[in-house]
Amino acid sequence: MPPIHTDGVHELRPGFQVMPDDTGHFPGWVFIKPDPGAKARTGFAGGDLGYLAVMRWAGWGVIPERLPGDLYAACHPDQRGNPFPVTPAS
Repeated sequence: MPPIHTDGVHELRPGFQVMPDDTGHFPGWVFIKPDPGAKARTGFAGGDLGYLAVMRWAGWGVIPERLPGDLYAACHPDQRGNPFPVTPAS
């Protein structure tokens, strides 16, 4: 699972992108965009769902269906008991 390598402006080599939720609506969640070569890899972390296999192995909750923007989602183990917390009404 190679990460994206960049010089700060240009992508130097493709890899996966992991983005935290920046809206505050999904604490503990990360969104994963596989790299273009993911489907060609084999083994435990190979294939399009290899990222999720690794996250699941590490104890994260995963959503195996793609979200808009071709992203996958994974929830941190500390949030698995309450993945969608409701903010109390004020």
